[in-house]
Amino acid sequence: MDLVQRPDVRAHRRGQELVTKLSKQLLDRAKKWIEMDRPADAALDADKAIRLAGHLPEAVELKAKAAAAMLDSQHRHQRSSQAVARARLALHQGRLNAARDLVHRGEFSTGGLQVIMEDLNDQQDRAATALAKAEAAIARKDYESAISDLLAIQKLDATNPQLTELLDQIHRDLSSQATEAIETGRLDVANMLEQRLARVAPNALDVEQFRTNLSQLRTAWEAVERGQLRRGEEILRRLHSALPKAKWLRESADRLNDAAIALDSVRTGPMGLLSTAREFANAPTVAPPSMQPASAMRSTPPPLPARRSGAPMSNRLMVQVDG
Repeated sequence: MDLVQRPDVRAHRRGQELVTKLSKQLLDRAKKWIEMDRPADAALDADKAIRLAGHLPEAVELKAKAAAAMLDSQHRHQRSSQAVARARLALHQGRLNAARDLVHRGEFSTGGLQVIMEDLNDQQDRAATALAKAEAAIARKDYESAISDLLAIQKLDATNPQLTELLDQIHRDLSSQATEAIETGRLDVANMLEQRLARVAPNALDVEQFRTNLSQLRTAWEAVERGQLRRGEEILRRLHSALPKAKWLRESADRLNDAAIALDSVRTGPMGLLSTAREFANAPTVAPPSMQPASAMRSTPPPLPARRSGAPMSNRLMVQVDG
């Protein structure tokens, strides 16, 4: 390039032929760069050809194409970066279908597509492994492990239809067991099942009703511990109307009724007099008038009328005698 740009070389006929030949080679290489999606290199060669041979129409056209290709490449790179960010967000939220849709749109660059496909395949494999473990746990009635695996799948592939089916199956099984536990009086088991149901379907209507029933039972027991037997009986009878198969609720309410009647009998019998005697014993004592000291019974004499200045003294003598 430095040689052919010398004035003496460009003035010679063979030098001019060399400039023409070199310019043509630069333009041919620029075309190949554009075909290889390397517009920056194509722009460099077109610019060199212009400096050698002047503003040849072909060189000017190639430079314009290279500039447009570079601008388009920048736009494609921006779109790819945005698509990669959206795909990673979808993977983070467990929306594998959304990530697949982004891949199918073809907005990724070669490097961005490779990165997203690696992450997508890895997350799909982990979700499939967890799903298989959950199915095996449900088969052996290990609901605690199955719930943990299914909750893990929700973070990996939340829209997986198999995930929804397995969660519904566990919900039905645990709900049936919970109802049976209350009806048979196994409140310890019912409390454990409530915790599991809260993890599987916290907003389901039957789970909310089950949670309310257990809360009412706890309230009834607290009332019994405080000695409020009638309050506990009322709660149990109300629950029995909602759970007629739980016969122990009616039996417990009847026993609380018997206990309340027995306690009322004790309170209204001779033992209740002790409460009355204790009230009198704690009341403040007041002595009768005959037992009050003499000093307290004496009345204070009225004050003597004051003598006015200059008035004559009375002839009467007033004597006060105590006793």
